[in-house]
Amino acid sequence: SPSPSPSPSPSPSPSPSSSAGSFPRSHAPGSAKYRPGSTSLLSLDFLACFLNFPPYTMMLSYVAFFLLMYYAPSLRVYLIIYWSYICFIDMSHVNGGYSDRWPRAWTMMLRHRYTGLQDYLNTAIIKTADLDPSKNYMFLYHPHGIIGLGLLSAVGTEGVGPTGGLRNGPSFSELFPGIFASVATLNIVFKVPFWHEWLLAHSFVSADKNNLKKILTTAGRSLCLIPGGAAEALNSHPGSMRLHIKNRKGFIKIALTTGCSLVPTIGFGENELFACVDNPEGSWTRSIQVFAMKLLGFSVPLFKTFMPVVDPAKPLTMVVGAPMDVEKVVGQPSDELVNSTHALYLAKLKALFLEHRKECGFEHVEIEFV
Repeated sequence: SPSPSPSPSPSPSPSPSSSAGSFPRSHAPGSAKYRPGSTSLLSLDFLACFLNFPPYTMMLSYVAFFLLMYYAPSLRVYLIIYWSYICFIDMSHVNGGYSDRWPRAWTMMLRHRYTGLQDYLNTAIIKTADLDPSKNYMFLYHPHGIIGLGLLSAVGTEGVGPTGGLRNGPSFSELFPGIFASVATLNIVFKVPFWHEWLLAHSFVSADKNNLKKILTTAGRSLCLIPGGAAEALNSHPGSMRLHIKNRKGFIKIALTTGCSLVPTIGFGENELFACVDNPEGSWTRSIQVFAMKLLGFSVPLFKTFMPVVDPAKPLTMVVGAPMDVEKVVGQPSDELVNSTHALYLAKLKALFLEHRKECGFEHVEIEFV
């Protein structure tokens, strides 16, 4: 009698990976979890997005602080001391942030509180390459959008894919195990009472040049940066990918002096979150915005909607590209080396955009460097 055929050996479980169509999106039409975005102020998703939207978070923090000052006279001295401390004494944000990982580990235990933010924005991550956790990486997020909500929801809070109930696929830490990435932002936000502690606990740090170099030369540390900055926020309009990066080479110099790898990262749908007032170059609106940006240090986009508006057909998708290794140089890098490295990075960024724009719903959008 014929011998029985051997039973097939079980295939190894795949490591976490993702692509635009490999997992259901909670807001995708036809999905079992689909529900239209709610405009009701009683919506939990709306409330979660409101509470984690930085301009409103800053406003609520100041309101809470001054209400305590007014209604709790016995706390006034302590509140003044506390505010003076975070404004003039505590320099954690420009010294690499909290040196211990336990504050971030504690906040990650509470990631479920950010699933409402992720549900509202319908954020997901697409991984294109593995990353070696023994190396330092600079994740460069494009475009800036109004506030960089894709970076905030995917990395800053890790609201994507909370443990115990994956919604839009694996989270950042599950896709890139061992990568401890801090998000760099403006110094001014660390002066906001109460929000100061939230930012540091979530591993946010100052975008100060020396601070970035310190983080990128510390073993096990990586960084997320939006190189387009405030100027690029003024180019945030649906249906566009206009990146203010042609003459931005500071991040290249930092990469060359630290030897970190550059990781191009694109937030498809970031510019679609808000409908902004038209502000073409040379218009009065743009001139006023540029003047305010130079005066305040940050841009003041004029958006028509009170909260982000998410198109279910074009959800917010963060595509993380393959790392671009950079050889560390001693001393100051030459202009020639900076320019050639910058050109190579832009080429890789454009290739990443063209490769993924169709699957992310942006096949008719062109990328532009200004």
